[in-house]
Amino acid sequence: MFESYKNRLRKHPKFPQIQFLWRTFRHPLVGVLGYIYGAYLTLRYVDAYNKFPAIIFQDGLLRLHIRKNKQAKFAIADRLIVQPLGVTRVPCLFQLDDCAEISIIGEFTIGNNVRVVSSRKAVIEIGGRFKESASGISANCLIMAYKKIIIGRDVIIAWDTFITDSDWHLIGSGSHHEDTVIGDHVWIAVGVKILKGAVIGKGSVVGCSAVVSSGKYPIKSLLLGVPAKVVKSPIQEWKRDLPTSDSMIVGCEPDA
Repeated sequence: MFESYKNRLRKHPKFPQIQFLWRTFRHPLVGVLGYIYGAYLTLRYVDAYNKFPAIIFQDGLLRLHIRKNKQAKFAIADRLIVQPLGVTRVPCLFQLDDCAEISIIGEFTIGNNVRVVSSRKAVIEIGGRFKESASGISANCLIMAYKKIIIGRDVIIAWDTFITDSDWHLIGSGSHHEDTVIGDHVWIAVGVKILKGAVIGKGSVVGCSAVVSSGKYPIKSLLLGVPAKVVKSPIQEWKRDLPTSDSMIVGCEPDA
């Protein structure tokens, strides 16, 4: 039905004018709709905020589901930025069970299909941006808290990642839960899994597809493998942004 409507519209004698108007006003229109949507989500779901709207949308709209049970608290001190990445736009989710808390302190950006789930009385704390140009999660990430997960400031998290503080099933007589802590300025690469009890020191880098199990990992460490091990410590300080000088761009000659 929608395709037939588009075909009829293309055959309309004034279709070029309609197309021109759409291209001219699409971005301002999307901006206005994003502001309205973010304002609605802020007023309805965010319990504490310092900036309005606390949720904003960049580079297009992406559906954001927020589900809160009784006495759950969702706090955003700066801003949560929702920014679609790629063509497929899978919705994002923040889910808070009874008396659960999710707090985002600094500006934090999320892409497609980021799901943050806090169980009954669980706490998730996200530090957000502090010194880096941005802090956030690229896309396709699941964070599940049974009791407590802390993500520090200036943390960047790549695609296809999983972070939890529980096994979510019982194994023998041992505990299924340990708090998970990711320190400030940690870079988590594509496909990483961070499991219960992992305490990652600030300034560290976790390599692609590593599985970080319970344990304390020193600051400025490079973690690789399954299970992840420290292969180098200390490492040099990493930066989120690449150099922007022309001499660093492939195919460009440096100035004489």
